[in-house]
Amino acid sequence: PSSPAGLLPPPNTTKVVKAPKGRVRVEKGFSQLDWAKLNRSGEVDLRGGVDSLLRVTPSELAKHNTREDCWQVYAGRVYNVGPFLRYHPGGVGEMMRGAGKDGEFRSFAVLAHAWVNYETLLENCLVGFLVPE
Repeated sequence: PSSPAGLLPPPNTTKVVKAPKGRVRVEKGFSQLDWAKLNRSGEVDLRGGVDSLLRVTPSELAKHNTREDCWQVYAGRVYNVGPFLRYHPGGVGEMMRGAGKDGEFRSFAVLAHAWVNYETLLENCLVGFLVPE
């Protein structure tokens, strides 16, 4: 029997549905839409206390490699991605692969996410620009 407009009734199960292979299910309240709201709100310091843009050397970048203090580089711009970790659809672990690093991870991230506009996604997380030692 079909329902009006071809719609199916809601499921009557409490079974947890696994995320597709290779994907990580994000916690409730940590979707990309939730991140967009937080990013626009201005209610949270997403820059981690950085008041003005910094000139970040590779050695300084390397110090920021923990979940609580995680910086990454995209197109020469250094972002405090710590606040974003739980919102990343690939999971915290995937993001931590690039913690405090530039180079190889950046290339992988950009190729794997060619459709992502990092400047908009992380606009309020910008802490500075990568410079040579």
